[in-house]
Amino acid sequence: MQTRVYLASLRLAFVACVFASVTAIPSFAQSETVLYNFVGTGNFSVPNLVSDSAGNLYGAIANNDTKIAQVFELSPAAGGGWTRTVLHNLAPAENAYETVSNVIFDAAGNLYGTTSEGGAGCGTVYELQPGSGGTWSAKQLHSFSNNSTDGCFPRAGLVIDAAGNLYGTTQTGGHHGTGTVFKLTPRSAGPWGEEILHNFGYYLDGEYPQSGLTLDSAGNLYGTTNSGGAPESGNGVVFELTPHAGASWTEMIL
Repeated sequence: MQTRVYLASLRLAFVACVFASVTAIPSFAQSETVLYNFVGTGNFSVPNLVSDSAGNLYGAIANNDTKIAQVFELSPAAGGGWTRTVLHNLAPAENAYETVSNVIFDAAGNLYGTTSEGGAGCGTVYELQPGSGGTWSAKQLHSFSNNSTDGCFPRAGLVIDAAGNLYGTTQTGGHHGTGTVFKLTPRSAGPWGEEILHNFGYYLDGEYPQSGLTLDSAGNLYGTTNSGGAPESGNGVVFELTPHAGASWTEMIL
């Protein structure tokens, strides 16, 4: 009886090993293709990419040595490989350089992103509009101010709703200096209007958000903070912001 049990165990072990080997094969079949190599000196920051309907990729890169950031496009070449085109240089005197976010598209094909430095000193939100002949024009939509009402140092990208409003977070600033959630609304003329949807506080609230937001179909916003939360933890929270009539928003710690 013990011999039969032992043989049965061996058979099961053998089947398990064969199954593991077969199911593991696809993982070894994966391969990586390098589309483009960035060269040069400095600490490059390359956030997530976004693609258009033609398969082109768009992103932003920052170089802390040259103090210049660029928004670029990668296009697949006819004979293989990818071609990089610089759409716009975000120079220190214009929009900033140190940290740039990923870019997003609106329905008209315009690109939007943030910089954590530049402007009035606390970062900017910018827009790139495509023109004829492959040219792009830049416009600063908002310059964050280091005061007790505006946010400061946006570290992440933006989300956009169906009406073209932009939403994002700043790491610091606001009433308590621990970050904000903001909304930018386009106007027919002049700069975009800014509204602070939430000022992060202390204790049970989150503090110092560094990530972007997610927008659901009902207009609720979701995000995370780098610290804050329950006293026994203090390691950050996941939050939801819900809009109400009269432009007010309610925060819930999820």
